[in-house]
Amino acid sequence: MADDRWRMGFHITPRSGMIAPPLSITQDKGQYHLFYQWIAAQSSADDHHQLHLSSPNLIYWHFEDENIEGKTQPPAPTSLTQSAAHLIHPDKQAAALSFAKGPALAEMREADHGFDFSEPFGSTDEKGRFIALALMNDLNAPYSTAPSGLDWTNCLTVPRELTRNDKGKLLQYPVTELEALRMHTNRIDPLTGSLFPAHRADIIFSNIESTSDVEIDLDEGCKVIFTNGILSLQFTDMRIGAGRNACEATIGMLHDLRLLIDCSSIEIFANKGEAVLSSRWFPRSESFLARCHVNCEKSAAWTMDDVLYLTYE
Repeated sequence: MADDRWRMGFHITPRSGMIAPPLSITQDKGQYHLFYQWIAAQSSADDHHQLHLSSPNLIYWHFEDENIEGKTQPPAPTSLTQSAAHLIHPDKQAAALSFAKGPALAEMREADHGFDFSEPFGSTDEKGRFIALALMNDLNAPYSTAPSGLDWTNCLTVPRELTRNDKGKLLQYPVTELEALRMHTNRIDPLTGSLFPAHRADIIFSNIESTSDVEIDLDEGCKVIFTNGILSLQFTDMRIGAGRNACEATIGMLHDLRLLIDCSSIEIFANKGEAVLSSRWFPRSESFLARCHVNCEKSAAWTMDDVLYLTYE
């Protein structure tokens, strides 16, 4: 798995085979527990096992066990369990319960306009945050999530915290714990770009000029474009897109933009997560080139650590 050029560094993937729903996450005594269905390579869709991962912080995951006979029961996937409710500060309990019972996951699906997003799931943690993930795959799409030679398919999004802005609109944004994976500052000029040593990066543009267009070229085969109130992700190299062409979200104004790149995934967050574009991609180069034209007050970029290889050890 460590030699696979498209293997993720910080997105949960199977060691081999396929991740499939149902999926669930909960937290108990400080530990996060994630359950997913695993279908072994070359097996039928009916031959699936339940896998259990745990994490103290949503970034370092450890394989706990494989359940074939139903001995390990996952929690309810979308609601705040009573066992966790008493661990949340009383001032946050009402809001947490309201969020968990509300249409947040359905809204999450509607707010992600990318190629690869389905089966969102989540729960409220002991800090009162509603944490959600989703499958980075459109189960009905004609394009591929496993190019020839890849012995695993599907992955999960990074954990996202769901909140609402002052107008009640849903926001979904990477949990702050992911910032611990930032390794080295990678200087990025918003009007020229930057070269990264690998396809693992966190790139942020802040206070973008309201009247300007945005264009970011990734590896000369994929573009992020904002013009006329529309944010789009366009693949110009069909090998990199593996059948994907273009997707878009109408957002009106673009104030800030965050790109989270991890080997064969792209997650794009606009306006602190008001709109998201999630997609798989399959770059061919060893290094990662981002050419930019973004008129903004501030830009920052980091290389990201590779921690997934520890998960199944």
